[in-house]
Amino acid sequence: MAKKDLAKGWRAGLIAGFVALVAMDTFQGVYINLSVALSGAAPDGKPPRSRNPLRLGYQSQGGKGDNDANEVAASRAVKAVTGRELTYEQQQWAGPLSHYTFGTLLGGLYGLAAEYKPGLGTGNGLPLGAVFWLLQDEIAVPLSGNAYGPTRYPLGLHLYGLAGHLAFGLALEATRRAVRGR
Repeated sequence: MAKKDLAKGWRAGLIAGFVALVAMDTFQGVYINLSVALSGAAPDGKPPRSRNPLRLGYQSQGGKGDNDANEVAASRAVKAVTGRELTYEQQQWAGPLSHYTFGTLLGGLYGLAAEYKPGLGTGNGLPLGAVFWLLQDEIAVPLSGNAYGPTRYPLGLHLYGLAGHLAFGLALEATRRAVRGR
């Protein structure tokens, strides 16, 4: 590997984080379409949601009521800062925007960490994706109150989340290596 360079690691990680989210959302879009074609319902057991341009393949990853966890998190953040509630339409844009912001920054942090621990990419990012799924979807999001606990969701939604995060980890590491290698 090249000499440790925090700036290059950060930039490579940011790019990789964004690309990995696009890959994850695209993969999940295919997953949703297959689920709907085979069973008539999305992985959460509900009809598929309408999409806006920011949503790509993005579908509910748990949440409360009609909102997914990212929409709940964005709404809470806006309310904490401004004191006002987001409308449903605003939440449809704010949820994916917060998801992409968080994932891109997470990629940047991963790029920094990989400068010092090249072994983080072991398994081409698949173990990393599984760890992100477990820590984020299964533990942190329910603990934050942005979604119910894991037992409230069907197995298909957990598998959907895991599969998406595996795609994220794979794309994150592949993109980071490609960008960082330049």
